[in-house]
Amino acid sequence: MSALDLLKEKHQEIGSRISRMSEDRRSFPVFMIEHGLRADDLIGVRDLLWRALERDPSLSSPQWNWSYLPLLAVTAEVGYRYRGTGTDFWPVVEQDLHHIAGGGFRSALVRFFELGHREFAIAKPGNSAWERHFPLIAWPIANALVPLELQPQLARALRQALRAGISGNDPEALHQYLVQIAVGQASRRFENWLQQTDTASEVMRRLLHPASDGWLSGAILERIDRDLRKDAGASRAIHEARRITERKFRNVVSVPPARYVLALKEQSPTHLLVRGPVLPTEVRQEVAGLLRSPGDRIRAVGADRAVPLRTFLFGGAIAIGLPAELPAAPLCLDGELEQLDESGEKILAALQPSSTSFFLVGAGFVEAQAVFPGEQLPARSHVIRWIATGEPSAPEFSWLSTADKADAEVLRRSGFVIGKTGLQVMGLPLPGAASKFAAAFPVFVSASSVGISPKLDGSIDPGRVMRVGDQSWSVFKPACGEHWIECSEAGDSKILFEMVELPEAESAEIALDPPRPTLADLESGNLSVRVSAPVALEGVRVRLRLTAGGMPTITSEGVLERVPALVRGTSKIFQELRAQLFKTPITSGAAKLRVSVDGFRTEVVELLPPINRLTYDRDTGLWSAEDGLSREIPTLIATADAPILKSGRADPRGLQLLVADARDHEALSAALVLDHGQPAFAPQNCIVPPVVREAVSLSDRFGIVDLARSAVAWRLAQCRNAISDWQRSSIAGELEAAVTRMLCGDAWLELEEGLDLTILSSHGAVVHCAWRKWLTRGNDLPVISSRSDRARLNGYLIQRLRDEIPDVSLALSEWDDDTAGNLDLAVIDAYDDLRRYHEDLGHETFEEPDMSRPAHVWKAALQEAAVLATLPMFRPLILPARRWNALVNAWYGELTQDDLVDLLDSCHVDSFRRPGFRWMGRSEIRTLLQFWLCPAQVIAGENWGETLAHALSDTQTARAVRYVCLRWRLAARDLPEIATA
Repeated sequence: MSALDLLKEKHQEIGSRISRMSEDRRSFPVFMIEHGLRADDLIGVRDLLWRALERDPSLSSPQWNWSYLPLLAVTAEVGYRYRGTGTDFWPVVEQDLHHIAGGGFRSALVRFFELGHREFAIAKPGNSAWERHFPLIAWPIANALVPLELQPQLARALRQALRAGISGNDPEALHQYLVQIAVGQASRRFENWLQQTDTASEVMRRLLHPASDGWLSGAILERIDRDLRKDAGASRAIHEARRITERKFRNVVSVPPARYVLALKEQSPTHLLVRGPVLPTEVRQEVAGLLRSPGDRIRAVGADRAVPLRTFLFGGAIAIGLPAELPAAPLCLDGELEQLDESGEKILAALQPSSTSFFLVGAGFVEAQAVFPGEQLPARSHVIRWIATGEPSAPEFSWLSTADKADAEVLRRSGFVIGKTGLQVMGLPLPGAASKFAAAFPVFVSASSVGISPKLDGSIDPGRVMRVGDQSWSVFKPACGEHWIECSEAGDSKILFEMVELPEAESAEIALDPPRPTLADLESGNLSVRVSAPVALEGVRVRLRLTAGGMPTITSEGVLERVPALVRGTSKIFQELRAQLFKTPITSGAAKLRVSVDGFRTEVVELLPPINRLTYDRDTGLWSAEDGLSREIPTLIATADAPILKSGRADPRGLQLLVADARDHEALSAALVLDHGQPAFAPQNCIVPPVVREAVSLSDRFGIVDLARSAVAWRLAQCRNAISDWQRSSIAGELEAAVTRMLCGDAWLELEEGLDLTILSSHGAVVHCAWRKWLTRGNDLPVISSRSDRARLNGYLIQRLRDEIPDVSLALSEWDDDTAGNLDLAVIDAYDDLRRYHEDLGHETFEEPDMSRPAHVWKAALQEAAVLATLPMFRPLILPARRWNALVNAWYGELTQDDLVDLLDSCHVDSFRRPGFRWMGRSEIRTLLQFWLCPAQVIAGENWGETLAHALSDTQTARAVRYVCLRWRLAARDLPEIATA
């Protein structure tokens, strides 16, 4: 047989293996390095290729079309050994095949790789600068999976990430951290390799967990592991990374469960809480990585909203009302997700609280924590017994006292141990942890027997003794770990407890965003207040008080549903404050804002007016400063048909914008719109002139600096007439849209202009998706032709669906066919609401409707609505994919503007990166963000227009910032933080 005939047999053998792998992997690629040939087979294949290439050195024979896979396997082996010098690929190929790799051979080799990609779905190169520069060798190197060049870098980066506290079980966070590490390296090959997110995440996970399964073949991972260990530095790095991962995983396996807690008011249970355990920082990160909860949120069945997962894992609580029976497994992830892996399911099961009938009442009779048989109850304590009546109404409760003999006997028969009265132990308790105290704080022990000193762990004497009233307390400072206290001479029982090292937690403080706010920030709704706390608090009262010289005090009060919280400027408490401020405006000087939150130190901040504010005198046409001195400052003018600022004289007709030709922080904050006595309603269309993609004007066309400056001036300008103010806002919107078009492109703006505003609420999104899937219309429902009736029906649908499913995510997690039937009834009720409206007006209307829709279609609509809030239509326009993944999963309802800058900076990819220079830095990102969110702040920076113009050369970053602005505004509309008292 000829060499090509023998190669054809090897081709079929390799092709069968790759075809099976491709079918199993579906969307994941197959790499030619997974050819499955042993070392001896490779030697034989090279000999066959040598003989075949002697007869056909240019690969021109048609027989190669059925024999090319062995050639790809051999060249992929060369790609695996590639060291990145740029000269050691083709020489090695020539050495292996004893053949001169001329131009015809190289072109044909690439053609066969492309054919293999079409026929067997083998991997193809990416689109990095290196791969575009070396398109021929990019194919075999891409099919080498992890070349030897990259393996030491990967091992060291994994060790560095795990040392920094990144969870080895959180592939997304691990991948993002490795990308940041790769950005700082001289070679960009490792960074380019990390752009293959799925492949990189799979390789990293399998290297950290060698015994785990995955879509890549185990043989190639074992080979990579063996080659890693041949390099001493890489071997030490991967060994340490695995050791850190194993240690953390062992800690995660022993995660304690949550506990049920009864909240008490006047010694009566009001509602049930699920309180999470207190976990160290590393363990919390591991648990969050295993659960992969979107936005790091967790909820419970019966809860009205989700809470941050990391807050829950530090003793945070979730309120679930007062059900008739304790739920068996109440904890669930926030929203419907892909199925958890085995580790994630184990963690979620381990966190579920155990049911019990007994609750130990804490100090102050504020709450009672679940206790279980075998635990020791303190002397002179009270226990609430939960009595399930079997009825759907609220359960019954009875109080037991350990001091009462009959009650104590009931508790002993139930398996509890009653402590002796002579020994008491107190420390700083941790929420959700029984008999656990915070480390670094002393433990106080009191024994009733006079002259008998308690001992720690049976042998350690107290450091000192302090006396409070008639009682003596021994003071101990135990180390972290389990301990016990006993007084053997007094015959008292042993008391067990544990000292727990406190995890990192937020401090209890009040912070304002922006850090140095002005009156303009308060008036425009851009001022927010963040209330941070180390543990979750509920029902916390907040009060805002605004004072200024000679003005009456303005106050507003409300209640924070949960702390930590971000109180946005659009919340009700700020709206009430601005409403009062509008009635009694502050004309001059600074004002002081006092933010008081129960249990927190009051924060006082001075709200400064604009610096050197200018005012315009209509009679003289001059500008004057606050000191009263008039200045010869030229005036810039803009109109609706010419909205860009330019020099000129005021026209006594029509709508005009007047701005002093001075520094932006002086001039734009004092911009003025005059209507010159125009009719009550004289609409004027805004005509945006031609612009050029440059920073400044060019060839009689305006640049982005002029366009952005005019947009901010129209946005901040003052106008007394309500109709004129509406027109001013419309012109500002047109100019802002023009800036957005320049920075983000026509495709982006078309998507943005087509957004349905109903998706600003979760139930509006449900109605929107239900309408698209013909769930709220069809032949069995009346045809609504009037636009006003359709809008009214839309409102009725939103209200009825909100009444039926208050929480869309919770409805998905508890989905059943009954829920779909209830949604059908909600649609019928909404049509009935419209029918009754027509009858009340005496209009002819439709008959009573009836309808039924498949349950799976309703579920699909709710799933689509849950995703719709993330604005998925913009996904194809935000690159690379890892930036989209970082932005889409952020919880915008809890982020300040500084947090938004951090988020954008953490996933930034600079299109114009050069060594030692960054084109779009944090200052450029902040300027772009402030332009869209708070123009009053952006003008405070010098040369802000030129800084904004940097985004002209980085469309991807401009789109990312715009997406963040849209999501942040959506969260401000859909997530009210304040409920009035």
